[in-house]
This record gives sequence, C-alpha cells and structure tokens, in this order.
Amino acid sequence: MKIRNRMADVVELRCHICQSFLKMIVCEDWRQELYRFTQEKIKGPYKDNYIEQHKIMRKKGIENYSIDDMDVPFIANILCFCPQIAKVSKNTSKALSYVKEDRHETNHSSENEPEEELYLRALISLRDLQGLLHTIDLNEIEIPDEQRSQFVMEYSKDIENLKLEIYNDCIEMFQIKKDIQLIISSDNQDDTFFRIFQSYNDKSCLSDENKEQMSRFLIEASNRGVRSAHKYAAIIYLHLYHDLEEATHRYEMMIANEEKLSASEAHELIDFINYMYMKGKQPTDRMMQFVKLIKEQGFNIEETSQGIIWKKRK
Repeated sequence: MKIRNRMADVVELRCHICQSFLKMIVCEDWRQELYRFTQEKIKGPYKDNYIEQHKIMRKKGIENYSIDDMDVPFIANILCFCPQIAKVSKNTSKALSYVKEDRHETNHSSENEPEEELYLRALISLRDLQGLLHTIDLNEIEIPDEQRSQFVMEYSKDIENLKLEIYNDCIEMFQIKKDIQLIISSDNQDDTFFRIFQSYNDKSCLSDENKEQMSRFLIEASNRGVRSAHKYAAIIYLHLYHDLEEATHRYEMMIANEEKLSASEAHELIDFINYMYMKGKQPTDRMMQFVKLIKEQGFNIEETSQGIIWKKRK
C-alpha cells in the first residue's frame, strides 16, 4: 500500500524537525545533565518513557550520545520537563504535545486501517508539524532571527512537498476505486476490465510512476474480486515483489469458482509452475492442483521431471 511509504516519510520528517529544533536551543553541556535527568526518570512512575533512550546512552557512552539518537517522545519530554537543558514557551510545549500524539497514533497502526484513514492521519500530522514551526517562529525569539527563519523555510518546503505528494496519491486512489466500481457494476465485467486496463497499460510506458499505478490498479481489482485481474496480480507478486505465496494465492483466486479456464489462463498456470522448475524449486501440492484442474478441463499436457509440457494432438 503506497500510503505506508508516505507515513514513513512523515515519521522521518517529524523526527528531523524535532531534532533540528532541539539542536538550536540545547545548552552547551547538555549530555551529563541529560544523563542525570534520565537516571532519575527511570526510577520513577514514568520510567517506560525513558528506558529505551537510557539503554542507548549506556550502549554508546554518554559522550558519544547525540541528539540524532533521540526519538520524538524523548525530545518532547526533554523540552517539557527538563528546562535546565532546553527551555521553551508554553505555546511551544502545547504544539509539541500534538506532534507527540501524532507520533503515538502512527506507531500504533494496526496495519488494517483503510487507506483513507491513513491519508487523513498523514495530513493531520503535517498540519501539526506546520503549526509547530509557526509556533516556534513566533515564540522562540531567543533563537537568532536568521537561524529561525531558515529553519522554518526549510521544513515548511519539505512539508508542502510531502503534502502535495499525498494529495496526488489521494486523487490516484479515488480514481482507481472509481474505475474498479465501474467494472464491478458493469453487465460485462471482462470487457469493462480490459477497456480500463488498456488505458492504464497505455500510460504505463510513460513513466515508472505510471507503471506503479497500473500495478496498484490490478492488485486492488483482484482484491475486490475482479476475476480477470487475478492472473495479472499474480504476475506482479511473482516477478515484481518475488512473493511466491501471494502469487500462488492469486492464481487460486482465479480458479476458485471452477470456471472454464481460457487457453491463455491455462498457459499462464503452466508457465508459473515451469518457472518454479527453472528456479530449481519443487512445485507445492497447491501448485500441482493447478495441473490437475488443467487436465480435467481437457488441456493436453504432460508432467516431466523438468516441468510441464504441452503435448501435440494426434
């Protein structure tokens, strides 16, 4: 799912913004002070918020520990509860709390959320990051103006670029969903599928992005039960993602209703099994069920030690 990559981009940007901000305001001899602060906190009721960073300090040695080792919750805790290291305004602390909560939501994804929900989360996170930049610019005036301005401009540009990518992803997602709904509601699903598929295929030669879009369309169509899409989804999983298990599953979806196989579908299944032989892998029992079905449907094939061959009819 494309949004998973976008969420990773949001996570990385969030971390970089918080780290860069702390670097601008942290006191000169912060390491030993931070170590004492963390040592105290791991003995208290909120020790779980500090243990992981304490482990890193111990592993690397406090003199080798850097702000780049810190995650967003730890930075937020420093800025909110350790003013002797870095002091911020109440408004900045509040803006940081939103960013910290966004990070918590991101890291506790169930992996089963609808795409729409994940895109919304990403956009909310970017909104809160932009709010943090604005708050820092207005309130942290002890940071030199030129340095503060550069910080805000650099990361505002990154936020806007990522936001634009997400908006474009959303447009693509809704277009794919619309196309698949047209197929499902059509009186002739096969004809409608191949007509729409052709439009994606025509664009796929224009760029790698268009090729990825076609792959997403085919996989989503297969997910929604469009039979004509299953073999294409299988090919994608086999040759693009090298996911043999999922490729096998997609071929099983293709034959699930025990419909009459077309000649091209029978050839596709045999090519899949022969691909396993070519790679030096023994076809599984599930794959050999494909052979059984092809024989039962009257296709003239023969099993050999090196693969499946098509026999000439006498």
